[in-house]
Amino acid sequence: MFSTTVRNLKLHLPEGFQHELRLPAKDVPRPGNALLIRGHIIGDGPSEAQLQVAASSQPLRSWPVEVTEVNGQKRYDLSAVINLLGSPEKTLVSFQLVGDNNWRTPVATVELQRRNATDAVDCMPGIFVVSLGRSGSTMLMSALAAHKQVVAYERHPLETRISQQYARIAKTLTEPADFFDPELEAFAHTNKVASNAYLRPDGDIIDLTDTTLGNQNIVHCQQQVTSFYRGLAARRQKTATMFAEKCIPHMAWLNLLRDLYPGSKVVLLVRDFRDVYRSVLAFNSRRGFNAFGREAVANDVDYIDALARSASALMAVAKEDGIELIKYEDIATRPEETLSGFLETLGLEALPSNLDLMVAALNKDTPESKRHRTAGSAEQSVGRWKKETSAAEIARFQQHLKPALEFFGYSL
Repeated sequence: MFSTTVRNLKLHLPEGFQHELRLPAKDVPRPGNALLIRGHIIGDGPSEAQLQVAASSQPLRSWPVEVTEVNGQKRYDLSAVINLLGSPEKTLVSFQLVGDNNWRTPVATVELQRRNATDAVDCMPGIFVVSLGRSGSTMLMSALAAHKQVVAYERHPLETRISQQYARIAKTLTEPADFFDPELEAFAHTNKVASNAYLRPDGDIIDLTDTTLGNQNIVHCQQQVTSFYRGLAARRQKTATMFAEKCIPHMAWLNLLRDLYPGSKVVLLVRDFRDVYRSVLAFNSRRGFNAFGREAVANDVDYIDALARSASALMAVAKEDGIELIKYEDIATRPEETLSGFLETLGLEALPSNLDLMVAALNKDTPESKRHRTAGSAEQSVGRWKKETSAAEIARFQQHLKPALEFFGYSL
């Protein structure tokens, strides 16, 4: 189902270092998600070291290195395997040795091209709605769930994340481990799910483990998710082509979901962060306890700093390829026009009948939706910060939220 091809390979060892490394051959597709590096390098360095692995500048993990003395120099025996599930189609993997006193030396970089054989598995794609809390994600999910081609579990606040539970299972079961690790052995006697203890870098069955157990676990997870959502669609008397779930603003996680469920869409829902702030405080006050990150700071004004960090996470997502942006304010004030264009970007039918169902879902009053709101209507909540904000809060907005507000096109 998945295959990986090495397109370019470069060694970066310092002058005077010798090596005998076994790396994958170039331009030869290999089935599976595991990338293996073995061998040794000899040179001057510390007596203890680890091999650090990163993919597209994001740290993946470290592997232990056996260090011995050879003719006055150190020999570093390397043996590492990494799990590429969730990596972009084009990925740069880097290896470096790291030791005491900030000693480090680059070993190699490998440019990879991954392929997902989407036609091999019958897998329903998803719509992943990414937002901050109190930004209208429940409202948008309600509208999506009303569309005839979309299925989602409608129970308020629409937080069911079946595909993400199975994505975590798939990632865990394809993650390399060492069955000699005493901590891993404990998993055999608990109800927890452990990493794949037989995807160990010094074993001779790694390719077989990767292409059979690894791929079959992935297929199993995809099929379970598809089966669940098709069953739910049948109960709702729908012929759904996509499911919808809320999701966190973390690109590594989103890439994993897009890898596992080909054809999925990531929807970034943003709201004026000053209105988010007011809504969070009002909702916390109504419920009688702090949440959405407010519980982690001393006072309301300091919460603006935390909100700015969350807004930066949304900016990082927005800069990635294939992200569909939609604004709370547009849904609240121009629902038909906004949803029509939105459906076209998702490849869904924008028929008047579907739009009527979605707009009706936006405006539907239920005991849960009434408790969820902190303003009379979505339209009335737009720009509420102008009436409800102190001078100290406005000054903090300017200090910390200005980059995110400008990035998403909100006036200061």
